[in-house]
Amino acid sequence: AVLAGAGAEVSCGGHAAENCAGCPRGNGPGWCNGDCEWSWPTENCVPKGTAGQAPNAGAVQPHAVALPGFGPRPPHLIPLSGGPIFVSGGPHLVALKPGLDHIDPLSLMLGNLGQIVAQSTARQFPGQPVSLPGRALSPLMNPIQSLMKAIGDASGHLGEASDFNVSDKEDLFQIAAHLPGHKLDQEGRGSDPLAVRVLDRHVVVKGRHVNGNMMFEFQRSFKLPHRANVSAISVDYSTTSGKLVISLPKRPRLEGEEDEDLTKPAPEGAVPVPFADLQDSLNRFFGEGERLGGQGNLRRSAKAPDPQRVQELFTDVVDKPHRARTVSARVEDDNTTYLGCFAESELPAERIELEVPPADHFSALRQAAEARLEPPNSKDQEAARFFAVALSSASSPTLGASFAFSVSPHMPPHFGTEGCGRQCSNMRGEAEERWCGCSPSSKEPIDGCPGDSGRRFAAYLLPREDGTRASLPRSRPVWHLGAGADGSPTLEVLAPPGRKLKQDAGKLFVVKDDRPDARNTTDAAEPASSDPLAHVGVPVDLSEHDCSLLDGGGQLKCRLKEERVKEIPVHYTKDEL
Repeated sequence: AVLAGAGAEVSCGGHAAENCAGCPRGNGPGWCNGDCEWSWPTENCVPKGTAGQAPNAGAVQPHAVALPGFGPRPPHLIPLSGGPIFVSGGPHLVALKPGLDHIDPLSLMLGNLGQIVAQSTARQFPGQPVSLPGRALSPLMNPIQSLMKAIGDASGHLGEASDFNVSDKEDLFQIAAHLPGHKLDQEGRGSDPLAVRVLDRHVVVKGRHVNGNMMFEFQRSFKLPHRANVSAISVDYSTTSGKLVISLPKRPRLEGEEDEDLTKPAPEGAVPVPFADLQDSLNRFFGEGERLGGQGNLRRSAKAPDPQRVQELFTDVVDKPHRARTVSARVEDDNTTYLGCFAESELPAERIELEVPPADHFSALRQAAEARLEPPNSKDQEAARFFAVALSSASSPTLGASFAFSVSPHMPPHFGTEGCGRQCSNMRGEAEERWCGCSPSSKEPIDGCPGDSGRRFAAYLLPREDGTRASLPRSRPVWHLGAGADGSPTLEVLAPPGRKLKQDAGKLFVVKDDRPDARNTTDAAEPASSDPLAHVGVPVDLSEHDCSLLDGGGQLKCRLKEERVKEIPVHYTKDEL
């Protein structure tokens, strides 16, 4: 969910914002509904009725590639390789393109956390904390911990859709979403189907989401709490409001039984870096007492804290610092996107060395890259142009290096998505909020680079030829639940560019790709090829299923045991839920 500010004026569908332009939060058309609609010519969310006509067959739009596992498409949906055509009588399908990131998991997580805090402060915090065996918790602790556990590493979250809310109470676990557009045909079946499946201890939701003349496929996955009764699951969908509710009653707590404490440090590599850092910030949020008036903290408090102080503490400690790491925060005014800080070995081997301008002006660096790269085919949504820069000191910027390339660097960047070296300067010689990397020439630290650490490159994704923002390369491992040619359930996992997958005792990890075409230098800053970079939160123990690594380890495909995948019937109703 997305937190709406106090001055919210419009409904975006399942959430609210001050205006339509604020609905997407960097997540695209799937978050532009309700009082608003998506304008494809301008790629903005605008008030309903002002977007104009749908683009024609020649318009540049997302590539149509199906997400497996939905069965036959309605006959009016015609997926094409060159882009969508708007067919009279029904919307056109724009499905998941696995090579690109269509959502920003960090933005989704922050939105859900913000809503939990807003709802708790709106209720003025009940005077007594929640009582669990051995400890007392504020009303915030349990829902936030449950949310983090349910979403996990977000590797099963694909495609654009409106927001999903997780509610975890003592006796009931619920997932709710606003997904308008799933209608019934004359025989009472869903013509735009929702599919809800249980796979071991995960609920997987797949569906098609209608937005005006466009239709998107999506997948969301949620890990269930250990007391959830899977056999009693129910799924309800209101064709009137578009609300989906998945409910699982929880068995009674055994004597002395506790839920998992997610405030404890997670094993290294168990969650993606942004979420690991987010958990650290949440720990500080829970433990802060002085700013709440010195009467205790959110873990254990003698009295109910001031709701306004809680909201301000969340904004300062959690939301504001992590909001700066989201994809939308890294898109510049000219639609150039900052990708992060990379080791030289993470840059593609096929690259063009650029002459570093005599001044460290960002505009000059960008223009040098654009001049050496061919404009991509406007119909190829994966085609992209990149450049990376690692300048030396401000007094001698030409001693650094800059490269242009048309293949994604290895993702995610080893040195993160925050700062990288020193800031570039503008035409007036003033520092601006764009990073120019660093290139130390001695053992002494320089511009954020430790001595002898090698160069650190600030890498950027250039906009499309028409000036619009280019689609990001996939920066995380993703998995989706599909179906084989015979209809049997499958699980497919993709590694990020320049990485590969490794199985170990039924678990799956992302490791470096040490093939010759995936590496170009030796960099002491990067771990060995066998060291895990991240754990992939697949919903099954891989050792129990028939799995094979493909594409040199870049892809894993598993044939799942059919009895382990349970299809849950969706109860369609016209009533409000």
